[in-house]
Amino acid sequence: MSIFGRRTYGIDDIYLIMISEGFISEKQAAVLKWMELEEEWEHLFPIGDVVARVAENDIVISDMYLPRPFIERVLREKCGLENKLYLSNYGKHHRLIWPEILGEHNLRTHFGDNIQADIISPSSFGIDVMLVNISKWDPSEQILHAIGLGDYAHAVRETRLRSFHRNINIRHAQRAQASINIPLMILASFWIKACAEERGVDKILMAARDCNLWQEMLASRHFARANMPPSEYIRISRAVCYTESPEYEAYLQNKLGLRNLLVDFVGTGRSLGTIIDRMDRRATITPCILLGEPRSAEIVETLPETFILRDFGSHRVFFEALNASLDGSTVFTISDNYRLTVLLQENEFSDVVKTMIVEMRNTFQHFMHNLDRINPPQNVPSLEVLRQAGAAIVDLLPGWSPKLAALAAEQKTNLMQGNAFKAAYAAL
Repeated sequence: MSIFGRRTYGIDDIYLIMISEGFISEKQAAVLKWMELEEEWEHLFPIGDVVARVAENDIVISDMYLPRPFIERVLREKCGLENKLYLSNYGKHHRLIWPEILGEHNLRTHFGDNIQADIISPSSFGIDVMLVNISKWDPSEQILHAIGLGDYAHAVRETRLRSFHRNINIRHAQRAQASINIPLMILASFWIKACAEERGVDKILMAARDCNLWQEMLASRHFARANMPPSEYIRISRAVCYTESPEYEAYLQNKLGLRNLLVDFVGTGRSLGTIIDRMDRRATITPCILLGEPRSAEIVETLPETFILRDFGSHRVFFEALNASLDGSTVFTISDNYRLTVLLQENEFSDVVKTMIVEMRNTFQHFMHNLDRINPPQNVPSLEVLRQAGAAIVDLLPGWSPKLAALAAEQKTNLMQGNAFKAAYAAL
């Protein structure tokens, strides 16, 4: 703070000046100081990628006015670090701290996110530097901010920054989950709510397996406060949609409300339309697809409600991969001692991809923890704005595709293995 010049100061000095200037009383200063420290603690979180790169003998240098015990506790309890701390007000910024540190340590590289304090300042002493800008807003977070969904952007950013895995392929999957899949589901959830309100829907059915994460978002306390109708995750697949089965139709009919949305993440809507027509439920079930195929009109008699249209060849398998589940694929339904049982065919993922799927779910679950702390917006962006924002996020996918190649390849292989007889044999 310029009011102190280059004199060392701390949080107590700031509040003493506010008292002396008559802005607040001593009692108010005491309360506000503790409120500030509690607020700092509540909102500080570790950046996983940065913390993971701190070695045992590294040192931490901070320009900060908060008390040393507080900063040391942040390092220890928030970040799990016991490294030596050098703390000053403007030691880095004004180049005052480097002589002391160079006298005690042979610095290899200094990492930081401030151009002046962390790059220009140490460089002037011959120290190698590296700018760390991971904490800046990424494109999808900027998109959410731009349409008035700033609280969601903050929650997504924290999720992205906390996530880390030492395996780079797993790390790519975590970050794509945070930067592409979660923001898209946020936008599409408001679209689903609008579809439900327009049709007087009292039940939303979310299709396995692509909606295994999205279902949890729609069923969250957050969207319940936004008056989202009840939702349920149902076992469904192309195999059961195209196979006539009284048992499966009974299973599905029992899940229905009076008026329903049947939601899938990616598809043409042809499979959903087939089962809806076979049950003669067009009047009470509306199929909805988050990411649809532009050529659907050529192959689907009755088009589903669609949030975004994109070519499947370059998009479908990647979004299915980002929503991959370790659950098996639904193949058919049987009667087992007068109870219906949905048979699943097991997935065949490698151990690495299984870990990817688990870590993507963990990333999603961290976001869900933050989501429940957010109040739903009073003014939701229009459907046109939501679709434009969603399209902009989907168009970020090509940059991620090479990083998700291994995950996508195994997901594609599993999609091609839907075999009802194989599943029946396994069940026996």
